[in-house]
Amino acid sequence: MVDIYHDIEVRSNNLSIYKALTSPDGLNNWWTLRSSGRAQLHSEYNFYFHDDYNWYAKVIGIKDTESVTFEMTHATEDWIGTILHFQIIELTLEKCLLRFEHRGWAAPTAHFRRTSYCWAIYLRCLKNYLEYGKVIAYEDRSL
Repeated sequence: MVDIYHDIEVRSNNLSIYKALTSPDGLNNWWTLRSSGRAQLHSEYNFYFHDDYNWYAKVIGIKDTESVTFEMTHATEDWIGTILHFQIIELTLEKCLLRFEHRGWAAPTAHFRRTSYCWAIYLRCLKNYLEYGKVIAYEDRSL
């Protein structure tokens, strides 16, 4: 098994970061085209990117304003069963460390490597959204 790890400092408070990670509107502003779901243990999220990437995940861990963990249940084959974990560590009232993990990949395939790169780009989109209110149109989130 191999995993992806990224840490990013964000000039924002933990509640704003948490909402960007768990609310459909927040997710759509930096990652998905459309999403749905509730920040509640065992609830299901839909992460829709386009018809070929209409993915689902289950919330398997959640701690209000501190962390959320998803298990991918319907996605491309090598994503199924992988774990997305976001942990928010408050550094100051307006600055946090976001620790991201995408765990449980079977092997460091080409898709694994591309996904690691894509996560870095998407986390940068999240940072820009939270710090500057900048939302890049989905079709312009070129990877």
